[in-house]
Amino acid sequence: MWLLKHDRPGTKYGQYTFLGILRALRMVFRNTGNLSESIEFYSTWEKKFLSKNDSAGVSVADNVLSGSYIRLGMFERGVDYQLKSIAFLNNRQEDYSWHSIAILLGVSGKVNRYAVLGAYCVKENRPAMAAGYLNEAIRYYHQLDSPLLMNDVPYLFLTMASCKMLEKNDSSSYFFEAAWNYLKKYESPPLEFAYYHQEKSTDFMNRGMFDSAMSSINRTIRLRDSLNLPLSSYIGELLPGYYKAAILLKMNRAAEAIDLLEEEIGKVRKLNLNKILVKEIQLLALAYHQSGNIGEAYRHTQEAYLLLQDIITKENENRFIGYETEKKIQENEKTILLLDAQNKSNKKIKLYLIGIVSLLGLLAAGLAIFYRNKRKTNRELSLKNERLAFTLQKLQATQTQLIQSEKMASLGELTAGIAHEIQNPLNFVNNFSELNQELATELVEEVEKGNTAIVKQIAEDIKANADKINHHGKRADGIVKGMLQHSRSSSGQKELTDINALCDEYLRLAYHGWRAKDHSFNSKFETKFDESVGKINVIPQDLGRVILNLINNAFFAVNERANTPQPPEGGVPYEPTVIVSTSLSPLSGSGVGGGVIISIRDNGTGIPKSVVEKIFQPFFTTKPTGQGTGLGLSLSYDIVKAHGGEIKVESEEGKGTVFIIELPVTN
Repeated sequence: MWLLKHDRPGTKYGQYTFLGILRALRMVFRNTGNLSESIEFYSTWEKKFLSKNDSAGVSVADNVLSGSYIRLGMFERGVDYQLKSIAFLNNRQEDYSWHSIAILLGVSGKVNRYAVLGAYCVKENRPAMAAGYLNEAIRYYHQLDSPLLMNDVPYLFLTMASCKMLEKNDSSSYFFEAAWNYLKKYESPPLEFAYYHQEKSTDFMNRGMFDSAMSSINRTIRLRDSLNLPLSSYIGELLPGYYKAAILLKMNRAAEAIDLLEEEIGKVRKLNLNKILVKEIQLLALAYHQSGNIGEAYRHTQEAYLLLQDIITKENENRFIGYETEKKIQENEKTILLLDAQNKSNKKIKLYLIGIVSLLGLLAAGLAIFYRNKRKTNRELSLKNERLAFTLQKLQATQTQLIQSEKMASLGELTAGIAHEIQNPLNFVNNFSELNQELATELVEEVEKGNTAIVKQIAEDIKANADKINHHGKRADGIVKGMLQHSRSSSGQKELTDINALCDEYLRLAYHGWRAKDHSFNSKFETKFDESVGKINVIPQDLGRVILNLINNAFFAVNERANTPQPPEGGVPYEPTVIVSTSLSPLSGSGVGGGVIISIRDNGTGIPKSVVEKIFQPFFTTKPTGQGTGLGLSLSYDIVKAHGGEIKVESEEGKGTVFIIELPVTN
């Protein structure tokens, strides 16, 4: 009730205090297990903030919704809400000194959100996604002016090290070293040092350095025992028994591993950490198998299997609760709209009745009363017009907010594509830099030995590697500069734009965006560009949104068809394909000048004939609930029309679709 009465704080400090209280309430829902109620509660606040154009409020609400969906086992939905939360943050440097909630807004908020996304992906064993998000967190961290977030940095680099271990990438050593330096620099608490040594022991074990691994995990055990550190905390789970047992099994010391695991499993059971318990029991079964006790190995394998089945059942129940909650929210929104319509209808009926009564009164009372009632009716009509004008204003504001949401979703897809595409040149830069470090060390040794020929050869290798670093650095710089050009806010001014380059750029970004969201996604894509198209006057940011939306729709269609069981056509397996082409043609109609045609073709699911004519209508979508706003094609239609062009669609259900954009060259 207090929140409902104070949802319009008058000052910025009041607004931040309100957001802090609203966010803190998430722990009440989590601790009581009422995650579905949490989703209903924060979804309501998200809509309130959207109606007030309060981007900070929307970001905080979406951030909490992300955590609720993750805890319900709905990983993809949780990631979507976290990306929405980031899209509503600005790039300001917030002043943390006057309010603690400021740390979750602006640039520091992006560091926090991307780091959380990376940690989610590491836990879900999705290292490619995790690396993309963690690189974004590190990039924004280096933009911070204030040192307040410095204590979070060791955990950020430690999470990246864990990610690189999952990828079996040697660069994990670099991130472990960075995390260690930050731990010492910012005098982190002992709990974080203990967690560091635990993770580092796994890195040593993976490299076959068992003595170093044992030394590292023993440090964790000493810190835990001397300071009574908790098993589960904000940084993760402290499980030195499990990690040490894994090392012991590599060293064929199964008996010691069994003792450690039996002791730690007892502690884990008391905390009801079932996912961790399954992992511990599975390792215990492996230890018994290594020791030759097949009976105990089978018993514990069976126990782990039953526990896992129970976890899967509960996660499915949670997902069902989440979907039911979303369905309930949608039904409530429909009920509100229906009641609103009924209320308006009742008001109209009331006005009609008043008019009838007034008419009867006029007939009975005479001409004088008629004129007086006429003036009264005029006043009522004026009031009604004011109400209609106010309603129209609200509808226009809602339309503006929905359009902004669609643009934010487009920006999120661009960001995911950029992060995924830029990873390749950055990997080359990292690899050749490390190689040059090794060559430099070898160079010093050969100089001391006086081997001039070898020194010269090594120097040439270093120069060649430096050239490659420079090449890939410029490649990354080009990607960033190009996308800064196309992702900045539209100025509304037309400028000469290379249409082929624009199409190629957004095709790659759309593909990498899909790969970043779903590492299992795969599709063939081709370009057929007419080089004579050249440059024409368009608003590149707006036209880019149209191209990105159509290509994303094409990838969605081929992905849907690829995930639907179907027999091969003519004995040939289905191959998802998207083709983007450009060409020149005369304009239809007057025949004056020429036109540029942009075609986006896919061999996906196609569009049913019954809905083809409706697809450019606002709020109409063929996608499942929650996967489309219904505004993408409507906005695309308006943008193309504003350029003096046309957009058409040709589709055959089950075969594919082609969208054709025709733009005038002389516009």
